[in-house]
Amino acid sequence: MTDTAPRVIAFEGIPFAGKSTAANELAGQHPGVRVVPDYHEMLTKTERVRVAQLSDSADDQHHRVAVYRDLDDRRWKQANESGSPTVIFDRCYLSIAAYRLALHTAFGLPGDPDTAGQAPAAVCERPIPPVVVFFAVPVSAAVERHNRLARTIDTRLRTREFLSTLIDSYRHVLTACDARVLVVDSNRPLTEVVAYATECVREFL
Repeated sequence: MTDTAPRVIAFEGIPFAGKSTAANELAGQHPGVRVVPDYHEMLTKTERVRVAQLSDSADDQHHRVAVYRDLDDRRWKQANESGSPTVIFDRCYLSIAAYRLALHTAFGLPGDPDTAGQAPAAVCERPIPPVVVFFAVPVSAAVERHNRLARTIDTRLRTREFLSTLIDSYRHVLTACDARVLVVDSNRPLTEVVAYATECVREFL
């Protein structure tokens, strides 16, 4: 393991935008690249069961946020101890902030702060990588992909209305962070998306 902190890049965006595929392709092409997997993949079986059973109550919503905060700490620890010169996060805390804002906007979940009324900087309460590659998808493509590919996502989170709110929430949190944001048009064939994402981060490899 090197003594130098790795360059950390986040691949961000809504589900089915091509983030994981692009990150894994990059890691396969470049031995010096390590991927820290999506939050859900880092949950133990017990944690997955617990999170799946959480209700919309204020206490359960706060517990869910606490789980992901803990995972965020573990993910940064993995990155810093990886020994790799470049680490890609498959999602970062930007996603947690975007979903919290979208859920509150769409459903007004009890116990959640009025994030829409906060100053932008208050939305992202955890560290954000200095470079974020955002995989942008229009609402029409987001709805089509969720209808075709989603298996475990709550049906309420697959509607045009919610996905439009979620995309707007991502825009909000992206302006709130201090990261350098690079945008990839994900409304294209996956091979082109991966190629363009690779080109975006070439200078950091």
